[in-house]
Amino acid sequence: MPIWLAKLSQLRWLNLASNNIIGPIPAALSNLTSLTHLDLSNCSLKGEIPPELGLIQELSFLSLTGYNKLTGGIPTAISNISSLERIDLRDNLFTEPFPDSIAMLENLVDLDLSHNNMLGPISAQMGMLRSLGQLLLEANKFSGSIPSSFGNLSFLQNINLSNNKLGSTIPPSLFRLNKLITLDVSHNSIAGALPDDVSGLRQIDLSSNFLVGSILESFGQLDMLTYINLPHKSFKGSIPDPLRKLGSLASLDLSFNNLSGIIPMFLANFTYLTTLNLSFNRLEGKIPEGVVFSNITLQSLIGNAGLCGAQRLGVPPCLDRSRSSNKQLLKILLPTLILASSAIVICLYLWFGKKTKEGTEQCFC
Repeated sequence: MPIWLAKLSQLRWLNLASNNIIGPIPAALSNLTSLTHLDLSNCSLKGEIPPELGLIQELSFLSLTGYNKLTGGIPTAISNISSLERIDLRDNLFTEPFPDSIAMLENLVDLDLSHNNMLGPISAQMGMLRSLGQLLLEANKFSGSIPSSFGNLSFLQNINLSNNKLGSTIPPSLFRLNKLITLDVSHNSIAGALPDDVSGLRQIDLSSNFLVGSILESFGQLDMLTYINLPHKSFKGSIPDPLRKLGSLASLDLSFNNLSGIIPMFLANFTYLTTLNLSFNRLEGKIPEGVVFSNITLQSLIGNAGLCGAQRLGVPPCLDRSRSSNKQLLKILLPTLILASSAIVICLYLWFGKKTKEGTEQCFC
């Protein structure tokens, strides 16, 4: 990186993205005290972030993502830049989590620390970032529980905590965030049941955890929900009827659960539903027809021994209910008729036998 850059004290915008800049980030960049935008993404930077960057007090955008190999952690001095609105540090080799002093970044709107190797618990101080709208922490090695303080992030719209080592339960307060659109906590070790009340989610991915219980009927309140991913859990019971209100649903994955009952007919009325996976449950009855079921394959329904329907799906044909009912009725009536007929024949035989005997006795007289 050219040394003369550090002399441009009035520079406000520096974008060196996608260049072959090799080596550490120069500490001399701290001389650019008027800088508001710093983008060093997709370079070949190495080493740690110099704490001197904390002297750039006007900075609102910082991107060090992609094709860099920055290590260590985020310097505490970065928390002194109160004007920061967006921080993008994804796809590096950071191991240390964001310091607790992050709470000082009161104007932070977008924080992306995904695809690093950050260890330890997620700081509860993140719950003080009241302006935060997007929090991306996926593909790290965070452990512990999801901080309940996240329920204070009233402007949060998207949160991705997937592919970590998080445990415990999902804080109920997280589901009550009115502006939350996307929640992804898949591929963790989260256990327990889901809260009974949910807010305005449009996409939810809870796959590959240890959640139990039944699928929330309150999901039916989320009429803008487009994506539900709940496979590989221990959900039981039937597919709740309130889900019929989810007319905007485009993708539904309930595979590898313990669901029972029939496949609701209302799923065949979802115009936007293009992806459906109900495999490996205990569903039974007739497979509905129409919309998503017109193109569905056996892979989406396999593992439900009680299903019947179209031959192309590799399931047995459904029995005609009227014929089945007639057969059942016949099975009940036939033995009764046989017994009744037998009784009548025996009675007639005995009656005629008696009459014949009486007639014979009269002749001898």
